[in-house]
Amino acid sequence: MICIATFYLRAAHAAVCVMAAVTIAVYQLDAWGTELAGGTLTGPFIRAQEIGGFFYTGSALLSFGIKRAAVVAAICAMALCLPLSLYSSVPYIFHMMSSGFSIVVQPKIYFEPWNMILISFMTASLMTCLLLLRRHDLPPNTFPNP
Repeated sequence: MICIATFYLRAAHAAVCVMAAVTIAVYQLDAWGTELAGGTLTGPFIRAQEIGGFFYTGSALLSFGIKRAAVVAAICAMALCLPLSLYSSVPYIFHMMSSGFSIVVQPKIYFEPWNMILISFMTASLMTCLLLLRRHDLPPNTFPNP
């Protein structure tokens, strides 16, 4: 049996992971069937983000069972979703790294709403992961000795 504070933390982690997976699904609906999905650089990013959505779903399901597996799944999902989010927000970085493109891109930050929502959910997921790893499951009526 886990204590109430740990239960609420696991529930918060599951809720954040579900919201991130739903945001990824909505973002995927906008991207599929466009030139962005078939690109040589962005096509693998979109597929990786889709796989990250499945990892977030698995993390939400595992959060009440094996908490370390849930944390690993959420961190893997974050690593898979981050490149496309960064590419959508700050494309200048990717154009600087790839010298084969002759397109001039201005160094701007684009605030796309679904992308910013996903980045905020990824940040919240990272915070709940760190709290889950830090939190020890104590029996319900015991307190740690000072």
